[in-house]
Amino acid sequence: MPSTTKLKRSSTVARPPARQQEIKLFSLLSLGCFLAGLVLVWLLIAKAEMLVRLGLVGKLYYLVLLPLGLAAAGFLFGVLRSFAAFRGKVLNGVLNLGGPVVAFGLVVLGGFWLVPSPEPFSVTVFVHGEDGAQDLPLRNRGSVVLDLGADRRIEAIGDKGEASFSGIPESFRGQEAPISLLDADGYIPADANGRQRLDGSSLYLAVRRQAVTLHGRVQDGEGRPVHGASLRLRELAATSDTEGFFRLGIPGNLVREDLSLSVSAPGYEPWHESVTPGSNDLVVTLQRARP
Repeated sequence: MPSTTKLKRSSTVARPPARQQEIKLFSLLSLGCFLAGLVLVWLLIAKAEMLVRLGLVGKLYYLVLLPLGLAAAGFLFGVLRSFAAFRGKVLNGVLNLGGPVVAFGLVVLGGFWLVPSPEPFSVTVFVHGEDGAQDLPLRNRGSVVLDLGADRRIEAIGDKGEASFSGIPESFRGQEAPISLLDADGYIPADANGRQRLDGSSLYLAVRRQAVTLHGRVQDGEGRPVHGASLRLRELAATSDTEGFFRLGIPGNLVREDLSLSVSAPGYEPWHESVTPGSNDLVVTLQRARP
C-alpha cells in the first residue's frame, strides 16, 4: 500500500548573513545610544546641584533626546525595517528624507519646540522671632540674602517681616538654597544650617538674637584698677583681673531684655547701672566706701 506520508515544506527562511550583520550593527548602535541616554538622565537627576552651579540650566535636559532619538531610529528602521518618508520642494528640487531621519528630527526638534519653556517663579521669605510667626523683631530692618548658585540676591525686610524674591529660574524649584541675613541688628538665623527648599511661594525664617560680649574695666575714683571686683548680670557672673578688666559672655536669649549690671568690691560702694551689650568698652568707676 502506497505511503500517504507527505513531507512538509519548512516555512522558515534563513536570513542572509549580510542582513544578520546589519541587524546586529543597528542593535548595538541602538543599545549604545539608549544607555548613553540613561547616563544623561542619571547626571541630570543625581548631579542637579552641580549643573546649577556650573550654569548648565535651561533646555540642557533635552540633550537626552539626542541619544534616545538615535536609539529609536536605529531600532525601528535598522532592525524592524519600518519606513517613513517626507517629500517637499526645497530650492526648486525634491527633498526625500528617509524614515530614520524623520523620526530623529521629530523626537529632537519636537522636544525643543513643542514643549513650553518653564516660567520663573517667586518666593517670599517671612522673617519671625522664636516666639512664632507673629513675633516680628525685624520689621523694616535688615535684609534677607538668597544665594542661587553664583547669583546672590538681597531684598530688604518689609513692614510685615517679609522679603520677596521674583524671577527665580524654574531650574531651582525643589532645590535647597542658602538663606541668610544682612544688617539684621544683631539677629541671626535660628537654624545654623541656613538652607531651605524652594518648593512653594512662601518660606519662614526663624531668627534669634546673637550672643554678645560685655567687656570693660573696673577702676577707682583716681583711675587705678580695682582687682577682684565681683560683677553680676542676672545669672551671669565675672571677676575683674589684676588690671581691672572683665569680660562677660551674654547668650542671645538675654540680650533682648533690659540688662542691669551690678559691681561690688571690698572697701567700695556698690555700683548699679543699665548696660548695652555689644557696645564699646564699659568703664565702671567705684567710689570708696565711707568709714
